[in-house]
Amino acid sequence: MTQQPLLRIRLEVLVNDINKVERAIDRAKERGSELDAVISSITDGNRSVVKLIQQLARLNDQTAGAFRRNDELAGLLDDDEGSSELRDQIEAADSDFKELDRQVNAIRRELRRIRKTTKEVNARFTSENSTLQKECSELRGEVEGLLERVRAAGDDKPQQRGFWTDYEKLLDERARPLFGEYVDFLGGLTMRDTGLDDRVCEMTDVLLGRFNSIIRDFVPIPSRTAALSSALDSVIKLGFPEWSIWGVPLVAHEVGLALKKSHEVTRLQEQFEGEATEDQLAELYADVFGAYTLGPAYAYAALLLRLHPHHDEPIRPTEAKDVDRARLILLALESAGDPGTGYRTEVERLKETWTEAVVTKAAPGREAEAEADVRGPGAEADWIDDFVATARGYLKERRSLRAFDERRWTEAMTTWEELKDGRPMFDDDVDLLAVLNHAWAARLQDASAVGELTQQVEAMWNGPKQRRRSQ
Repeated sequence: MTQQPLLRIRLEVLVNDINKVERAIDRAKERGSELDAVISSITDGNRSVVKLIQQLARLNDQTAGAFRRNDELAGLLDDDEGSSELRDQIEAADSDFKELDRQVNAIRRELRRIRKTTKEVNARFTSENSTLQKECSELRGEVEGLLERVRAAGDDKPQQRGFWTDYEKLLDERARPLFGEYVDFLGGLTMRDTGLDDRVCEMTDVLLGRFNSIIRDFVPIPSRTAALSSALDSVIKLGFPEWSIWGVPLVAHEVGLALKKSHEVTRLQEQFEGEATEDQLAELYADVFGAYTLGPAYAYAALLLRLHPHHDEPIRPTEAKDVDRARLILLALESAGDPGTGYRTEVERLKETWTEAVVTKAAPGREAEAEADVRGPGAEADWIDDFVATARGYLKERRSLRAFDERRWTEAMTTWEELKDGRPMFDDDVDLLAVLNHAWAARLQDASAVGELTQQVEAMWNGPKQRRRSQ
């Protein structure tokens, strides 16, 4: 008889937990089908309501027109005591019908959004080949195999001692990360499905379309920390506290990290070996990638939301120092425009804001040292400016990538003004990137306007969209 009931019980509980995750995946498939059926039914009913509203609006139009054209009818109504009120109600009904039509169309757009999200997510994460399915299957096989060995070993204490070590390794290295990723995914998906993320994930989806030629499809979800999911295929986690329109550009960093094994990053790691670790160089490449593809919007979000203004933070082997990352991002932006232009003026304003924060955060008496760390060493001794130039060169070789440079910045300014004047947004990344860049510029110029700017951007995004005609 086995004398290790505690270890056996814990392994059996672990198998049961894995089975729960797999059952949840099956339930997600059923939920997707059920939700699709409900949405289809509501959509059909919605169409009937729209038709009824349109018919009533036409009838109201015809009635009002009859009063205007028929003097005799108008005279009869004038002789009646209640005619004035009736006439006013008929005329007011026109605006009521228009408002009702607007509300019904808003419901239709929201239903289409929910259906699109549900279909995409279910298709990626409930397929037999999904990473989650594979991870669960492999982990269950290992746990069940260990459980069998525990049962077979009986009272052999040296073997049982080794099995405890195997169990703890499985728990810490495989099971905890898998379950943690899954719980994060469920929470993020709930926020996304219900719109509690303020449609930030929807914006991020559109922005990710900019990179379709170089990465597979990703699904963004809110999470505790920003990262590419390690256990769930095709997931980008949008980290707290950046769940807002202002943090959307940071997704470019995660896309850049997804290219960690690309030939460009490998070449950079070879060329700059000794200057930083491979992980640090990959992260710096991701920052150049963000600045190159999204322009100042990425720099605003990175420097003002994510990076910490510590000039003396300890060096970590897996991450570059934030003060170095900020300097690299600013250098990447400066490379995309000429001195004296409005674009470069904006970059200088961002640099001044960051420098002020680093100097303010410095310990008393170390302000000059902090400012020097922001500037970095002279050109001859600074390898980061060489890294930026080399990385930008490699990115230019990717013909499918569009650089957001000084010319794009100027074009985006025109777009921003048009959208503020009421022009509907196009449903692609071009208008969205213009909004993100120039809303951030406006926020940096007037910090007190953040609430008004947030509402303005959300109104642009949530309003009717138009499709851009192919050239």
